[in-house]
Amino acid sequence: MKKLLIAFLIMLSSLNLWAPVPSPEQIIESRILEKVAVISDSIGINHESIQNIPLQPFVRMYNDIDLSSKDTVPREKPFIITSFFGMRMHPVLGMYLLHTGIDVAVDKDEPILASGDGEIINVETSTFGYGNYIIIKHNNEFKTLYAHLSKILVKKGDHVSAGEVIGLSGKTGLVHGKGYHIHFELIYNDKKVNPLTFINTKNAKEFSNKLLAIQEINRIIWSS
Repeated sequence: MKKLLIAFLIMLSSLNLWAPVPSPEQIIESRILEKVAVISDSIGINHESIQNIPLQPFVRMYNDIDLSSKDTVPREKPFIITSFFGMRMHPVLGMYLLHTGIDVAVDKDEPILASGDGEIINVETSTFGYGNYIIIKHNNEFKTLYAHLSKILVKKGDHVSAGEVIGLSGKTGLVHGKGYHIHFELIYNDKKVNPLTFINTKNAKEFSNKLLAIQEINRIIWSS
């Protein structure tokens, strides 16, 4: 019995010697994928396709740090949707029409950011409709649109990165009221879809949290 036990231990140790040992790169990659999977699961999006979804923040999500203050931690800005996707009474035309995007409250001339990497495929300046607007093609599935800009800082054919400033907010086109907003559209397979329901959110707070989570996932993946 003792001899059998010794033989078994020798065999077990020899198996451990021949077992493949993961490289440091494999260990790091595994930890990155685990972190991405955890974040993806928490926001209910398949992590294998999340990089294709161009829904990173398109407005500043944090207030600038006041260096003269002891408070060096950036404070989260309120993310306010002033008009949701869906049928509504148009505030200017007075007609019941489909609102094909979401309106997010911004300050005058606030920087507007690309919500994902892509190519500028359309730049228009107008006093009607969308006013001054930009369309970005992100991949074969997704495009995004940014409307009512006061100033456009890109041109057709430019390639932009997520978070890059593409224009400044304004009140061009058919807008109503004293405040400013950015009209944002998500276009999936050439169909305008509700950005909130596309990533399973019910309100502005949930939506802004998921924008930041998607941004974090992309940061982890591309910095690895």
